[in-house]
Amino acid sequence: MMTLLNEERKQMITKLQAIKDELGLIDFLREYFLHDEFADVFDMETEERIKIAKAKFSYNYYITENYDIRKYTFFCLHTFVPKKYKINCFYVEVNILKVIIFYEHIVKPVENKEENVDKNKKIKESTEVYNFYKALISDEKCQISNYTEAIKILGFEKLTQSDLDDDKNRIMRDFLSRLIQENYFPKAIEEYKNYL
Repeated sequence: MMTLLNEERKQMITKLQAIKDELGLIDFLREYFLHDEFADVFDMETEERIKIAKAKFSYNYYITENYDIRKYTFFCLHTFVPKKYKINCFYVEVNILKVIIFYEHIVKPVENKEENVDKNKKIKESTEVYNFYKALISDEKCQISNYTEAIKILGFEKLTQSDLDDDKNRIMRDFLSRLIQENYFPKAIEEYKNYL
């Protein structure tokens, strides 16, 4: 991704926070990642556009005039995102993708000045929490010993490895990931935006 000035990064975060649905997410990705991280997804979209254009001249044309290609593009994210970010395909939804995009492509430490030490510490803590969150939504086994700092930040000290190991239907992992997503990340993202 291109290098962004703080003001551009702030604008980008504001647009990301404003996304309400799949179509808005696709528009955001097209605006910022068309030729970068999500280029493969938009290549699939282009191929689909070509198929649709060819099908218009066929007797079995099945697509209505109000068909929105962005719905197909979001469908393509269901195969692309789990491979790229190593998450379970069940978690390919708008709010989760907003968090992933924020931490994978937007967050970076603020300038190394003395007054920014605390800000960078908070950014590091937030990134630790994101790493734990990503482990919860992945298909891999989540080793909580790797995320002791994040668990302390979140106040989940009573969480044990057996809580996650005995979680055959992902209920505990899903509960914890949703809790973090709804209660921690909105504040952390807003706080980062205010640092810029």
